Amino acid sequence: MRTKRALAAGLLVVTSAAAGQEPPPAMPKTALAVQVGYSTGARDLDGGLIGLTLTHDLGSRLALEAQGALQDGGEMGDAATASASLLFYLRPRTEEAVPYLVAGGGIYHASLDMGRMDRGDRWEDMWSRMSGRLGNWMPGWNPGQRPPIPAGGMGPFEDWFEDRFDTSYTDPAFSVGAGIRIHVGKKIFLRPEARALFVVSDDETRTVGMFTINAGYGF
Repeated sequence: MRTKRALAAGLLVVTSAAAGQEPPPAMPKTALAVQVGYSTGARDLDGGLIGLTLTHDLGSRLALEAQGALQDGGEMGDAATASASLLFYLRPRTEEAVPYLVAGGGIYHASLDMGRMDRGDRWEDMWSRMSGRLGNWMPGWNPGQRPPIPAGGMGPFEDWFEDRFDTSYTDPAFSVGAGIRIHVGKKIFLRPEARALFVVSDDETRTVGMFTINAGYGF
């Protein structure tokens, strides 16, 4: 009898303690984050990127995001993206680690500048591009048969090359990806993410990979 009473009392204490526990504080619905990472896949414009994201939670499982980023493509040029996306939380937003899926659309702008390359690199790049086309036209063509760089420069070929490949363009882009939001404080979070950006032009669709970490503050 005493054992039953002791078990009942213990159960009552545990139940009362559980009922008195407060739920973990939720991250504020609006957050601003600094985004850093690496982008690859768009016409050799591989390089680091930096940007900003602004998110607003619409509910326990859905958020709206605005994003803008600049990418340093090294000697090939630069790029920029701007997009609006929806984040679909796979767990309630109140949890400490919240995995999510993301999908959205926007624009992708790139500026290619072959003039940044030194003369040897331009000759190498021009020859590789021309060799690919000659291989389609001439069966048996050996791309390794590259002649030496002309002593006086590439002459008219250099002008043609720069006119052909120095360009800027802005195309629509659509993205899908996944990440996880990790709360490291009441209002501070980290959000590692991988996203595929599909840039659509008149004659092709290019895929840009974006691998980023967002460090944000909720307010």
